[in-house]
Amino acid sequence: MGRFAPRIFGRGLLVLGVAASAFCGGCVLSRSDKVNKDDGAVAQAPTQSDQATGQAAEDQRGERLVESASLVVPATGYVAAFDATREVLKEQRFELDRVDARGGVITTRAKSTSGFATPWDTEQSTTRQEWSDLVSQHQRTVRVVFELQAGGEPKAGPRDLLASSGAMVARVEVKVERIQRPGWRTDARALRYSTYTFDPELLKRRELPSYATPGGADGLLAQRIAGEIAQEMKARGAGAAGAGR
Repeated sequence: MGRFAPRIFGRGLLVLGVAASAFCGGCVLSRSDKVNKDDGAVAQAPTQSDQATGQAAEDQRGERLVESASLVVPATGYVAAFDATREVLKEQRFELDRVDARGGVITTRAKSTSGFATPWDTEQSTTRQEWSDLVSQHQRTVRVVFELQAGGEPKAGPRDLLASSGAMVARVEVKVERIQRPGWRTDARALRYSTYTFDPELLKRRELPSYATPGGADGLLAQRIAGEIAQEMKARGAGAAGAGR
């Protein structure tokens, strides 16, 4: 949690600023990390994480355009990159689902967050995402795939990246889903009086009528994860280079 402490602390200050603005009409404090221009904040200079993924922080439309991030893993650096990826996802408090070193795939289980209401979560990259996750129940799933660079795939035999020593490309993808809960009955007096309908038969079987719908990709989080992987690889003595979007 060491590298994420400043972001979590900044999130806490932002929550306090939002609460203060509700009473005094002041300006909402902006996050300590980078945000897009369309959120009304001045973008900071590109960090090492941005350079690793080939993305500048001042990209105004980055949240809508970027769907994934990637970085180049140098030859003989696959094991360090795979271990670094696993460590970064665990520090981000994602629960690992598939960990396949031979196939070069790491996936996580869906992780829910409530934006401003959960300042210890670090998935959000903009104030717009903070509000969106606060008013709607969202969950994110991370998928990291390692592939040999063009021309380096083995000609025969099963896929086994542990037996490969060539340069690779790691692609980071983050999928966002919205949890839908049918049966919401709004109250004309105030939202806090709203209730939900329940099916007694479903309750007997302990089955809640909720489902997840696709909500797009979170390219900004994918960039940050790719940047953290690059930093972790550097700390382990194996460098990484940017490979663009």
